[in-house]
Amino acid sequence: MTIYIDMDGVLAKWDCQTSSEGTKAPGYFLWREKEEVIIELINSLQALGSHVCILSAVWNEACARDKSTWLDNIFGKDLERIFVPYGNNKADYILGGKSVLIDDYTQNLNAWKDSGNIPVKFYNDINGTKGTYQGAYITKDMNVGEMIAKIAEAIKSAA
Repeated sequence: MTIYIDMDGVLAKWDCQTSSEGTKAPGYFLWREKEEVIIELINSLQALGSHVCILSAVWNEACARDKSTWLDNIFGKDLERIFVPYGNNKADYILGGKSVLIDDYTQNLNAWKDSGNIPVKFYNDINGTKGTYQGAYITKDMNVGEMIAKIAEAIKSAA
Protein backbone atom coordinates (compact mmCIF):
# COMPACT_ATOMS: atom_id res chain seq x y z
CA MET A 1 0.00 0.00 0.00
CA THR A 2 1.32 3.42 -0.94
CA ILE A 3 1.09 6.41 1.37
CA TYR A 4 0.73 9.57 -0.69
CA ILE A 5 1.57 12.90 0.90
CA ASP A 6 0.49 16.31 -0.30
CA MET A 7 3.01 19.16 -0.37
CA ASP A 8 1.19 22.48 0.02
CA GLY A 9 -0.03 22.90 3.58
CA VAL A 10 1.32 19.49 4.59
CA LEU A 11 4.99 18.93 3.75
CA ALA A 12 5.55 22.59 2.89
CA LYS A 13 3.90 25.25 5.03
CA TRP A 14 1.31 27.32 3.21
CA ASP A 15 1.67 31.08 2.99
CA CYS A 16 -1.79 32.64 3.41
CA GLN A 17 -0.42 36.07 2.53
CA THR A 18 0.43 35.11 -1.07
CA SER A 19 -2.27 35.44 -3.73
CA SER A 20 -3.05 32.55 -6.05
CA GLU A 21 -1.35 34.56 -8.81
CA GLY A 22 1.75 34.82 -6.61
CA THR A 23 1.85 31.04 -6.17
CA LYS A 24 2.02 30.69 -9.97
CA ALA A 25 5.19 32.80 -10.19
CA PRO A 26 8.41 30.93 -10.98
CA GLY A 27 10.44 30.37 -7.82
CA TYR A 28 7.55 30.59 -5.34
CA PHE A 29 7.75 26.93 -4.35
CA LEU A 30 11.56 26.87 -4.12
CA TRP A 31 11.56 28.64 -0.74
CA ARG A 32 8.57 27.21 1.11
CA GLU A 33 9.17 26.56 4.79
CA LYS A 34 9.34 22.85 5.71
CA GLU A 35 6.91 21.12 8.05
CA GLU A 36 9.63 19.29 9.98
CA VAL A 37 7.34 16.70 11.59
CA ILE A 38 6.13 15.57 8.14
CA ILE A 39 9.73 15.19 6.97
CA GLU A 40 10.31 13.02 10.06
CA LEU A 41 7.11 11.09 9.27
CA ILE A 42 8.22 10.37 5.70
CA ASN A 43 11.66 9.21 6.86
CA SER A 44 10.10 7.00 9.55
CA LEU A 45 7.53 5.48 7.19
CA GLN A 46 10.27 4.66 4.69
CA ALA A 47 12.42 3.15 7.45
CA LEU A 48 9.46 0.92 8.34
CA GLY A 49 9.30 -0.24 4.72
CA SER A 50 6.30 1.80 3.60
CA HIS A 51 6.11 3.04 0.04
CA VAL A 52 5.81 6.85 0.23
CA CYS A 53 5.08 9.11 -2.71
CA ILE A 54 4.50 12.85 -2.92
CA LEU A 55 1.22 13.69 -4.67
CA SER A 56 0.88 17.41 -5.26
CA ALA A 57 -1.11 19.74 -7.50
CA VAL A 58 0.74 22.12 -9.79
CA TRP A 59 -0.30 25.15 -11.82
CA ASN A 60 2.24 24.64 -14.58
CA GLU A 61 5.60 23.08 -15.53
CA ALA A 62 7.59 25.82 -13.74
CA CYS A 63 5.73 24.99 -10.53
CA ALA A 64 6.45 21.27 -11.00
CA ARG A 65 10.17 21.99 -11.52
CA ASP A 66 10.31 24.20 -8.42
CA LYS A 67 8.54 21.61 -6.29
CA SER A 68 10.80 18.86 -7.60
CA THR A 69 13.91 20.93 -6.80
CA TRP A 70 12.56 21.64 -3.30
CA LEU A 71 12.01 17.91 -2.73
CA ASP A 72 15.46 17.05 -4.13
CA ASN A 73 17.06 19.47 -1.67
CA ILE A 74 15.42 17.69 1.28
CA PHE A 75 15.14 14.03 0.23
CA GLY A 76 17.38 13.68 -2.81
CA LYS A 77 16.03 12.39 -6.08
CA ASP A 78 14.88 9.03 -4.69
CA LEU A 79 11.55 10.15 -3.20
CA GLU A 80 8.89 9.40 -5.78
CA ARG A 81 6.61 12.27 -6.76
CA ILE A 82 3.55 12.74 -8.92
CA PHE A 83 2.40 16.19 -9.96
CA VAL A 84 -1.27 16.59 -10.81
CA PRO A 85 -2.67 19.50 -12.83
CA TYR A 86 -4.40 21.85 -10.39
CA GLY A 87 -8.12 21.08 -9.99
CA ASN A 88 -7.88 17.41 -11.04
CA ASN A 89 -8.73 14.46 -8.81
CA LYS A 90 -5.49 13.11 -7.37
CA ALA A 91 -6.89 9.58 -7.36
CA ASP A 92 -6.94 9.64 -11.17
CA TYR A 93 -3.12 9.84 -11.21
CA ILE A 94 -2.16 6.87 -9.05
CA LEU A 95 -1.68 3.20 -9.79
CA GLY A 96 -4.39 0.78 -8.70
CA GLY A 97 -4.85 -0.59 -5.24
CA LYS A 98 -6.14 1.01 -2.08
CA SER A 99 -3.83 3.79 -0.89
CA VAL A 100 -3.60 6.47 1.79
CA LEU A 101 -3.56 10.21 1.09
CA ILE A 102 -2.41 12.68 3.73
CA ASP A 103 -3.73 16.08 2.67
CA ASP A 104 -4.92 19.28 4.31
CA TYR A 105 -7.71 20.01 1.84
CA THR A 106 -11.08 18.40 2.56
CA GLN A 107 -12.20 18.45 -1.07
CA ASN A 108 -9.16 16.35 -2.06
CA LEU A 109 -9.79 13.94 0.80
CA ASN A 110 -13.47 13.48 -0.02
CA ALA A 111 -12.64 12.77 -3.69
CA TRP A 112 -9.95 10.32 -2.51
CA LYS A 113 -12.44 8.48 -0.30
CA ASP A 114 -15.03 8.45 -3.11
CA SER A 115 -12.40 6.69 -5.24
CA GLY A 116 -12.20 3.86 -2.71
CA ASN A 117 -9.03 5.02 -0.98
CA ILE A 118 -8.12 6.00 2.59
CA PRO A 119 -8.03 9.73 3.41
CA VAL A 120 -6.14 11.18 6.38
CA LYS A 121 -6.50 14.90 7.10
CA PHE A 122 -3.48 16.91 8.18
CA TYR A 123 -4.45 19.75 10.48
CA ASN A 124 -1.97 22.61 10.35
CA ASP A 125 -2.30 26.08 11.86
CA ILE A 126 -4.66 27.41 9.18
CA ASN A 127 -7.12 24.69 8.14
CA GLY A 128 -9.97 22.87 9.83
CA THR A 129 -11.85 26.01 10.79
CA LYS A 130 -15.21 24.96 9.29
CA GLY A 131 -15.44 21.47 10.76
CA THR A 132 -16.55 19.91 7.48
CA TYR A 133 -14.11 16.97 7.47
CA GLN A 134 -15.15 13.81 9.26
CA GLY A 135 -12.60 11.04 9.35
CA ALA A 136 -9.06 10.04 10.23
CA TYR A 137 -6.62 12.84 10.90
CA ILE A 138 -3.19 13.80 12.17
CA THR A 139 -2.06 17.17 13.50
CA LYS A 140 1.19 19.13 13.32
CA ASP A 141 1.39 18.91 17.12
CA MET A 142 1.51 15.11 17.19
CA ASN A 143 4.79 13.26 17.34
CA VAL A 144 5.71 10.84 14.57
CA GLY A 145 4.74 7.79 16.62
CA GLU A 146 1.26 9.19 17.19
CA MET A 147 0.93 9.99 13.49
CA ILE A 148 1.94 6.49 12.44
CA ALA A 149 -0.55 5.00 14.92
CA LYS A 150 -3.37 7.19 13.51
CA ILE A 151 -2.47 6.21 9.93
CA ALA A 152 -2.36 2.52 10.88
CA GLU A 153 -5.76 2.88 12.57
CA ALA A 154 -7.23 4.47 9.41
CA ILE A 155 -5.87 1.61 7.29
CA LYS A 156 -7.22 -1.01 9.69
CA SER A 157 -10.69 0.56 9.85
CA ALA A 158 -10.85 0.70 6.03
CA ALA A 159 -10.05 -3.02 5.66
